[in-house]
Amino acid sequence: MYVIAMAMFTLAVISLWLRWHGGLYSTRWFLRALVMNDPGRHRATLAGWYTAEIGRQPYVIYGLLRTADALSPVPAATLLLTLVTFVWLPPDLRGVPAGQRRHDAGRGHHDERAQEPARRVEATMPPQP
Repeated sequence: MYVIAMAMFTLAVISLWLRWHGGLYSTRWFLRALVMNDPGRHRATLAGWYTAEIGRQPYVIYGLLRTADALSPVPAATLLLTLVTFVWLPPDLRGVPAGQRRHDAGRGHHDERAQEPARRVEATMPPQP
């Protein structure tokens, strides 16, 4: 969890430096690193959650913490919703946006304002016999 957080912080600092020097949208290795780092936020969240939950188990097993004190005062439905949200939903939602970001990272940044407006192309029908 800590390593992922430091990697994300390092990418944030690099992005500030690249933005300052005008290369934020044109540095391909950095854009690819951002795409590769996308699952990191979910992994860091799950790692912290697992650490908190697994960390209290030995105290309960050896009798240093009562089971009633180890339980969180949260309804079971809320815990199930949290589990579904953190484990199932992000991979489901990550498919299309990750593919789009990968595609955009491969193309680089294009300023739409600098391009000419699209010309209208009239469709013509071939002559009928």
